[in-house]
This record gives sequence, structure tokens and C-alpha cells, in this order.
Amino acid sequence: MDATGILLLVVVYSLYVLFFALVIKITLTLKREDRNRIIDLLFIGFTIYFTHVLPKEVIPYDRIAFSGFLIFAYGFTMLLYRKFKEGVAE
Repeated sequence: MDATGILLLVVVYSLYVLFFALVIKITLTLKREDRNRIIDLLFIGFTIYFTHVLPKEVIPYDRIAFSGFLIFAYGFTMLLYRKFKEGVAE
């Protein structure tokens, strides 16, 4: 792949990330009980989509397994964060 192709990929993936950030920003205007669930679902959908769009050179192994790992890591991070906030509140 030449330099132009790589630059095009970087621009396209940057637009994906920017779009996702804008959707999250809009979601943050919702009520609290709806907001967290929607952000979680958006993250899961984005993770599955984005890992399947990346070239095989970036993710040389099973993409579904990699998506599952990212979703698990996200859930585990959210668990740690909420338990930390719970501990600080006590």
C-alpha cells in the first residue's frame, strides 16, 4: 500500500472516530437512566464495526475474538470505575 492509500485510511478512520465522538456528545444530553445504556450499546456496536473495518495487517487474528476482548475490557473498566465511585461515596 502506498503513502496515499495509508493517508486515506487514516482520514477515513479519523472520521469514524469523530462521528462516534459526536454521537456520544449528543447522547450525553439525555436523561441519566437512558444515557448510560445507550452509550454502552453505541460502544459495543462501534467496537464490532470498527474491528471488522480495519485491515488484516492491523488485526491479524480472529476479529470476532478481538471484538469480544474489547467489549469485555470496556465492561470490566466500567465495573472498576463504578466500584471506585461507590467506594469514594462511602
